[in-house]
Amino acid sequence: MLFYAESESMLKGWIARFFAPSGIWVVHNPKHRAVWCSKTDCTHLNRKITYDIVKDNDVEDIILTGVSEEMAHSEDVTRRTRRVSTPTIKHHDLGVLAAFPTEVEAVEFLKTYFQTHQDKIDTDSEYELLITKIDMT
Repeated sequence: MLFYAESESMLKGWIARFFAPSGIWVVHNPKHRAVWCSKTDCTHLNRKITYDIVKDNDVEDIILTGVSEEMAHSEDVTRRTRRVSTPTIKHHDLGVLAAFPTEVEAVEFLKTYFQTHQDKIDTDSEYELLITKIDMT
């Protein structure tokens, strides 16, 4: 019985190695990689900035949240707190959009991607999509 279990596991290992892909094809955009930058002054992540303010009325203080920068810097504001939101843009660490087992599927993805996003791609910027094979050894 022990011999049967060992031979079965060896057979599964051979089958897994035989049918395992030798590499994968990755579609990526090197211009859209994830970046790290400080929370308050990073333009890459498109964070929204709002303010919480306290206005001094003669009778009482009025607290307003989520106001614009112009309203936060008006004359009757006694206290303002800047609020920085979470990122609205998130890219993969390496700029990867998709991965495929064959080059044909990767090329087909590119054709479909450009057809569906042709109105959204900014032609003035350096927008590029690359296909790279990653060998798995």
